[in-house]
Formats: sequence, structure tokens, C-alpha cells
Amino acid sequence: SSFRQGLVTGSKPVVHPILHWLLQRVAELKKRAYLARFLVKLEVPTEFLLDDVINDTYHQYEELVEGFKTYHKECEHLRNSGFSTAEIRRDINAMEEEKDQLIKRVERLKKRVESVSNHQRMLEQARQLRVEKEREESLTHQKQEQKNQLGKTYKDTAQCEMGVRTVQCMQKVASEPAMGQGDLQGMEDKVCTRMEFF
Repeated sequence: SSFRQGLVTGSKPVVHPILHWLLQRVAELKKRAYLARFLVKLEVPTEFLLDDVINDTYHQYEELVEGFKTYHKECEHLRNSGFSTAEIRRDINAMEEEKDQLIKRVERLKKRVESVSNHQRMLEQARQLRVEKEREESLTHQKQEQKNQLGKTYKDTAQCEMGVRTVQCMQKVASEPAMGQGDLQGMEDKVCTRMEFF
């Protein structure tokens, strides 16, 4: 009761700590006050919710509250992501100025070109030159791709040839008749004879 009395009368020992606490948290409390307007749910007595219209309306209200939460989180995320509207506006203004300068430059160039005789023919040739340059770039790109494919094909061919030679050697070995004990003894005798020679 003394606290309430102090609030009503504006007593310094009661009001100053409250103001100190409030002023330290102004941004946070502003946010809480703003969110409270939308997030503190209305209490509807249960007997009223038995009416279908009121029940449907209350469910729509709850869905809207949930939607508000989602949109508020997205908004906070965008605010904290480092994008500022002032910077974006400056960028847009700079781009618009650049665009205006380019338009003026193109107009000046058009006037200069139109004063030249045969300017239509020259413009057509310039267009053809641009088309040919684009075609040249495309052909260069295709040529590089074909070189890469050729190198890969050559590498695959070398490996394939080695594989064919290996298979041929294996087939040759497989086609030889199996050696018997006598054959082995004969080879062993030949080796021994040569060893005695040395």
C-alpha cells in the first residue's frame, strides 16, 4: 500500500527506480508493448465458443496471430541481416542516374551517326559484325570442347590398345598346351646344363 501511495503521490524513492529500469530498456520495452497489442490472446468464455460463428471467428483470430508471429520473425530477420533501406535507395538512385547518363549518351551518339551519310548501311554492318563476333566466340568454345573430347578419346584409345595387347598375350598363353612333368624335367635339365657352362 505504501508503494501504491508513493506512485500516486509521485514520491522520488518510488518513481526514480522505476524510471531508471524503464529507461535502460526502452527499445526492448517498445518492442514488447508493440507485440503485446497483437499477441496477448483474447479470453473468450467457453459457453460463447459453443456458437459456431463465434468459434469459427475465434479460430480465424488464432490463425491470424500465428501468421503475425511468422511475419514478425521474418521482418526481424531482414532487419538484422544487414540490408538497410537507405543503402538500397542510394543504390537505386545511383543506378537511375547511371541509366539517365547512358540514355543521354546513346541519344548523342545517334545524332552523330545520323549526320553521317549511309548511316543505315553502317549500322547494319555493325550489327553483322556483332553477330559474327558472337558466332566466332561460339565456334572457339566448340573447338575447345572438341579438343578436350579428342584428348579424352586418345587417352581412352591408348588404354584400349593396352587392354587388347594384354588379352592377346593371355590368349596366347591359354592356347599353349599344358606342360607335363616330363616337360618340366627337360627345362630343369637345360637350366642346370647352362649353369654348369658358366
